[in-house]
Amino acid sequence: MIFKILIIIFFLSMFIFLREFNIFNKKSLELAEKLFRERKLSRAKKILLCLIKNKNLKKSSEAMFFLGKIYYFEKNYNKAKKIFKKLYNVKREENIIRLKALYSLALIAEKEEESDLAIKYLIRFQEDKENFMSSESISFGKEVFMILSKCYFNKGEEQKATEYSKKYLSEKLNKNEEVIIKRQLGKFYLELANYEEAEKYFKEIEEKISVKLEKTHLNYYFAMIFLGKKDYKSLFVMTTKEDFLQGGIKSLFFGLYSSAMLNVEEKNFEKGKESLDKIFESIIRNLDVDNFYEFYYYTVLGYYGRASLELARNNFGLAEEYLRKVEVIFEKISNVDMEFSSFIQRVNISFLKILIFSELANIYYLKKDIKKTKYEIKKANYLIESLTLQERMIVGRKEFGNKGSVIEKINVLKSKLNEKN
Repeated sequence: MIFKILIIIFFLSMFIFLREFNIFNKKSLELAEKLFRERKLSRAKKILLCLIKNKNLKKSSEAMFFLGKIYYFEKNYNKAKKIFKKLYNVKREENIIRLKALYSLALIAEKEEESDLAIKYLIRFQEDKENFMSSESISFGKEVFMILSKCYFNKGEEQKATEYSKKYLSEKLNKNEEVIIKRQLGKFYLELANYEEAEKYFKEIEEKISVKLEKTHLNYYFAMIFLGKKDYKSLFVMTTKEDFLQGGIKSLFFGLYSSAMLNVEEKNFEKGKESLDKIFESIIRNLDVDNFYEFYYYTVLGYYGRASLELARNNFGLAEEYLRKVEVIFEKISNVDMEFSSFIQRVNISFLKILIFSELANIYYLKKDIKKTKYEIKKANYLIESLTLQERMIVGRKEFGNKGSVIEKINVLKSKLNEKN
């Protein structure tokens, strides 16, 4: 009898202990989440690591996922990937954790510009989600189509990129989500030098943006559209806005650059020079050299702006000097495909190269140096012929103050040389 009583007491004690332990476990996870919101990441990680060590706990997988989430927030993608890959292989009854882990792996791949891998994860996520019995309770992963569109755009698959963006746009979106996807579409079309479509999407979100900084960023997109369309009157109005130069580095750069090109067009050379000097003093000297594309892209445009100013003043010698500095830069980035994973980055660098070659060819033609003119045309042609039809079309449409297709300029110079021969 006593033995039976002892057994009953033991099981009651175990039941109470496990119940209290699970409550402690839940509270510990809630505390970790609270610490994360307060950005006390070290303390949050310590709690999560303790929970993960006990693999028998119900919440250990949730703790592990949350730890991966913290690593993702810290941009420690290698540690985050290791956790999410492990979680994706957990037993089937924890499907929701598997889905979260898979989606997180897709986000990391997109951040690391591994577009093919991100697409693979996202497609698998959609398939797994459809097979998940409680899919209606899944509150994450709504942005799948938007992320897919970014990945396809980075690969240069323009049609798929716009299709997925519009597919996401057709869903039930709140105001903020609609602004984000329309801004993304506007940026796509701006990069593709389709200025009319870009302007359409930016205008649709103009009245829906209330944050001052976001409005400033939108102003610089409009400035690039006006520059692209050679609409200097609208560009002038834009550059005189009080907050035009108050955005981040891109807003500041293109604000100053657009202002400089406008002043060159209006023959206000000293004002144009002031803007270009500010680009070098405030932006280029402070660029991160390790951010390879950004550093060279802005530096090349800065020197091109200076060369454009000197060409407008018929100062061919100084213009040539600036363009030659750019050629030195090009020598350092000769392996473009190796350095730039994004399709649009490769296209932009190709455009800038052809732009510089065409300007140098024009200078030598004006100086009646036929040999050097032919040499620059030859370099431009070699690059043009290496482009795909899609790349050639985008390069031909791009406008950064060059006043017309750079490819057409090369063809015109070739025709002039043929006429002389």
